[in-house]
Amino acid sequence: MRAPEPPDQAMRDDMGEIELPSWIPGADQGTSSDSDDVGELADEAGEVAVEPRFPAPAVIGPAPSFGPFLGPLPETPAATAGLAVPDTVLDGAELPGLTIRGASLRGDDHHARQEVRQDSMGMWQVSDGETAAILVCAADGVGSQPLSHLGAAHACAALRKRIGRAVTELFRAAADGSLDEICEHVVGDVGRAIDEVARQEGAEPKALSTTLAAALVEAAPSGEDGRRYVILNVGDATAFVLRDGEFRPCLADTHDAAAPIASTGTWALPASVGAVGTAAGMIGPRDMLMVCTDGMSNPMLNREVREQLARWWGGGAVPGLAEFGWQLSYRVRTFSDDRTAVCVWGRGQ
Repeated sequence: MRAPEPPDQAMRDDMGEIELPSWIPGADQGTSSDSDDVGELADEAGEVAVEPRFPAPAVIGPAPSFGPFLGPLPETPAATAGLAVPDTVLDGAELPGLTIRGASLRGDDHHARQEVRQDSMGMWQVSDGETAAILVCAADGVGSQPLSHLGAAHACAALRKRIGRAVTELFRAAADGSLDEICEHVVGDVGRAIDEVARQEGAEPKALSTTLAAALVEAAPSGEDGRRYVILNVGDATAFVLRDGEFRPCLADTHDAAAPIASTGTWALPASVGAVGTAAGMIGPRDMLMVCTDGMSNPMLNREVREQLARWWGGGAVPGLAEFGWQLSYRVRTFSDDRTAVCVWGRGQ
């Protein structure tokens, strides 16, 4: 069944080309191709050794009309109130049978406009005393709302607190067919937590609008097929499984890779939730499960992007933190939103 059209009040950033100030390095020079540049380091004997520089972000398909840049520090009201929002966040973990990598990157839109990164992410070990699991999530603050970066961060934090009390309940619900109902209760509690943050900030709840996607993965395998997982989402944040070299959408309303992006609107917490998406399955010892924002899933409509990500992430080796962050910084023409992905690789039992 096709989801209803999302409300107009939760509109996304325009994904068109960006006009850069002339003083931005590389603004009139196209995309950098200096990945083969080298630097020089002198050893103790004075001999000069050639050391390769870290490569520029990979360009997939037609190159953007400008090179990678950071721009000045954000100066919007959101950037000057409260805690600083880092341009980039990297995180990861190595657990028995599982490897996790996550990155959240500020997009070129926000670099050019001196706006903060509105995406957020999280990864935690959670347990209700009966079942232990790993919770990963990605949230995308709605671009038109002034405090959406707070909504995204608090959505992740509130979800962790709420799911920590319901790990066993969620896995049982996936087995008995009540997952939709349980996830609606969970999302309702998260929405109320964001409402309370809005009250403390003296803002309307809509100002903190955010999407959310999360996956709960068993810490220990429940059988030979691997570990059970459950997924929930609100809005266009979504999830995929990478299996046998192919990204497979976990949620029914994930973009069709053959279709254009039809709308820039989305359902969002806390005021315009719409239907809560749910899914359940198994992650095997050679699979990867990813939750991400639309800054990741929209470029994946491009076949070249999907194939490159599958080559990076579908082999036997898992990237280190810095390498994962570099991979996620790939550049594609017309896609300049914040980009966040948290990936969980199965690594044997």
